[in-house]
Amino acid sequence: GLTVDEIEHALESTAWHPNGSPAVGDTRYGAGIINLADAIAAVRGDTGVRLRVTDATSGAVIPGVTISYGKHGEPWTSDANGSARALLPAGSYTLKFAAFGYTSATREVTVSAKGLSELAVTLAPLTTGSVTGTVTDAATGTPLPGVLVSLAGAELSATTDRAGRYRIEQVPLGTHRFRAGLE
Repeated sequence: GLTVDEIEHALESTAWHPNGSPAVGDTRYGAGIINLADAIAAVRGDTGVRLRVTDATSGAVIPGVTISYGKHGEPWTSDANGSARALLPAGSYTLKFAAFGYTSATREVTVSAKGLSELAVTLAPLTTGSVTGTVTDAATGTPLPGVLVSLAGAELSATTDRAGRYRIEQVPLGTHRFRAGLE
């Protein structure tokens, strides 16, 4: 069995704080929110990688980053805190990182025979611009208010105003597909 100190260390070393600050004592979260999967992995001696992905310019965490390795490795996605964890056998891996609005990146990581390897990754944001337009009725040419215009495959959208106009900010430069539909 484990000693009380070993259990305490496993719980505290894998705890996290919701606002991204270090998991230290506070009146709401104590030493942090326990990540039970990581705590169990620490106790069992699981191997793998734990990583955090941030914006190279602002330092903000990037949720929704797709992380993959090799031809047959199952991809996983960073959570709302820009973090991800995968249990992998000891060895060397080439990890690929991709997120909408960012340049893709590749990083090498070596997973040791004991514990989770830590990896911090930064992705550079792509140059962005805005897309503007007017939605009209195809038959009459009348501007249509209240139409949701969205960038396919991304969480960027705008609703047309009374004159049928819309503006979507932070669209990476390039060719994109848009969808329009009444709300």
